[in-house]
Amino acid sequence: MSARSKKQPPKKLSRGDERLKEFHEESALGKAYDTRLFKRLWPFVAPHRVFIWVSLLLLLLLSAMNLVRPLLMGEVVKSASARDGTSLLRYGALLAGVVVVLQSLTFAQTYILQIAGARAMADLRRHIFRFMQTLELRYFDKTPVGRLVTRASSDVDAVGELFASGVLNAVGDLVSLTGIVITMLALDWRLSLIAFAALPVVIIITNFVRRRSREAFRDIRTKTARLNAFLNEQVSGIAVVQAYAKEAAMAEEFDGINEAYRQANKQSIFYEAVLDAAIEMVGTLCIASVLFWAGLQRISDHPVSFALVVTFTQYIKQFFEPVSMLAQRYTMLQSAMAGAERIFQLLDTEACETGKQDVTSPDGDANEAMALENVTFAYKPGVPVLNGVSLRIARGERVALVGATGAGKSTIASLVLRLYDANEGVVRVLGKDVRGYERPELRSQFSVVPQDVFLFAGTILSNVSLSLGEADRARAE
Repeated sequence: MSARSKKQPPKKLSRGDERLKEFHEESALGKAYDTRLFKRLWPFVAPHRVFIWVSLLLLLLLSAMNLVRPLLMGEVVKSASARDGTSLLRYGALLAGVVVVLQSLTFAQTYILQIAGARAMADLRRHIFRFMQTLELRYFDKTPVGRLVTRASSDVDAVGELFASGVLNAVGDLVSLTGIVITMLALDWRLSLIAFAALPVVIIITNFVRRRSREAFRDIRTKTARLNAFLNEQVSGIAVVQAYAKEAAMAEEFDGINEAYRQANKQSIFYEAVLDAAIEMVGTLCIASVLFWAGLQRISDHPVSFALVVTFTQYIKQFFEPVSMLAQRYTMLQSAMAGAERIFQLLDTEACETGKQDVTSPDGDANEAMALENVTFAYKPGVPVLNGVSLRIARGERVALVGATGAGKSTIASLVLRLYDANEGVVRVLGKDVRGYERPELRSQFSVVPQDVFLFAGTILSNVSLSLGEADRARAE
């Protein structure tokens, strides 16, 4: 065996790499079903509740009509067996009409509910975006951009699936299941017991899958965030990667992250496939048991009508369909709750105060355009960039700050704009503590040319006139 074909031992991560991995894969732990999360999501759904109520009404009508369809099929079989052409035509026409109405209602209910879900998630995504605009730069310094993008994209999509087709349709499944049970018992309690005997098996299978699928869905969310963060960092820092000829090393690291994401999806797919196949198998065995029992009754003194057997097989199919869908919607709930946990973890971050603060420092000289008094600032605790710096610039004075990289030139500009607040000391503009200004008011008085140029998608005019509020060609030129 060649050296290349030998399996390499897993690479041991350094303490820094381990901390970075833990950071990327951080997720809030909580219950699978959390009413607190639903209460926090409700304000985004409430404006569209009319669509929700209409969809619920249609869902109840669908459940009722689904109960009628097997009965009509039984009557069609019964009429055909009796060679009653009139009844056959009547019940056949009714069955066809019910099918047409069912499909029409299904279309309307699905469309209305999806519209409500899409609007609610658009509101949630808008809220997340506007909230991210209020976060302090410190948060963005320590949070990968890809992770934030995941909150407003993948996590919102997961929550959207819940509200678009999860919770409300689960109510319809429960109503359908209740109606089917009552109807089956009314038709023949002995045949009903055959179907109901399989319920413990279904519950055991569902609980088995539920316990394992919850972590699988959460794992997918965290691996997605890590994958997006890594891709964003690599694209943003491609010049550095190429300058140090680290393409191969970064590709190897990406392969590891991509493989972890694939494995997380593999686990989720496996559990979903197990659940679908198991419930389908149990349902088929129930139908076979009903047919076997009906066959035994045909050779006894108490035969069961063929029409009743056909009706029951249809009800058994419908009985296990909502059971299966409830299980699938539960796994959907796992994914949605994992996404909601992470979204509100972001929204619980302390936002940046844009208004004025109560300051105790006295006003300085109003003739000074800018002043720093014993200012100390550190991006990281214990590593000060500025330490007791004092500086005064009079109105009309032109000043150039010169120094080596990391000396604090850009930091001073950031403190004046109040992108950061000083740890110690006072920063004044026109004699007033910058914390006494509203941030938009303060920043509107400055024109800034950052050392790292960033161009937004669009035209040169739209980028140059960004601070003007509108694309004014004359002012931009």
